[in-house]
Amino acid sequence: MTFSSKMNGLGTALICILIALNTIRASVHNGTIIFVVYFIIVIILGIYLNYRVTIDEQFIHYTVLFGNFTIYARKISAEQIKEIKGKRINWYRMGATVKMKQGVNYRLNGFSPESIFYYLEDFAEKNNVTLNGSKDYQVLRRRQDRLNRQEINKRKSN
Repeated sequence: MTFSSKMNGLGTALICILIALNTIRASVHNGTIIFVVYFIIVIILGIYLNYRVTIDEQFIHYTVLFGNFTIYARKISAEQIKEIKGKRINWYRMGATVKMKQGVNYRLNGFSPESIFYYLEDFAEKNNVTLNGSKDYQVLRRRQDRLNRQEINKRKSN
């Protein structure tokens, strides 16, 4: 199944753009225009970055997109994964980090639908990958299971 996430902080990025534009107006003659242009480019890249994760039976496909163009793609097998750590992101959100044996670790936060964690748990179970969840993660997991059961019961009663 495929899960997607957009870069957060659009409001912050817009405020930074306004500050940068004001700085451009004030510092054209000071020679800092190049820094401000690079700053604006980084903000624009941040606004249009999208992340996509596809979880198959034996692989996790992690892709970073700029609009519709693929910037970075990685096919991760179970043998490359050291462990998957579940954690609490904020009051009601779960997150996970795929810890690699070698290379960069991958954070899986803010993906929709929220069922990504069920698929990660299934992937870890089928491929004998260690899955560690913090106590807060386990509390949120039990809460999510309870909400899912309530929703199923509500559907049955209707």
